[in-house]
Amino acid sequence: MVAHPGPSTPASEGGLLGRFTFPQTRTRWVVPEAAYAPRMVAKSPPPIRLLDGAGRLSDGGVDPARRDRLEVAWDRTTEVAGALGGHDHGLTPIAAP
Repeated sequence: MVAHPGPSTPASEGGLLGRFTFPQTRTRWVVPEAAYAPRMVAKSPPPIRLLDGAGRLSDGGVDPARRDRLEVAWDRTTEVAGALGGHDHGLTPIAAP
């Protein structure tokens, strides 16, 4: 399901999917890998779509206006993902454009 309340703005279009590995040791769970894939919710043209940030940015046929929005969504998402030190602790994007 894709939810998209309100108007499309750079602040509301970005998001991410997380991928975490949780192996269990003899005494506890650990997280040796934490990654995320930036996404963008595109409201127009209908229907609403969830776009792969890296995949669409590496596609040479993307409309320039859509590319600009994808770049903003990518930059905001990676900034927020690293804002609390995530990148310093191994959180990485799954793919980069």
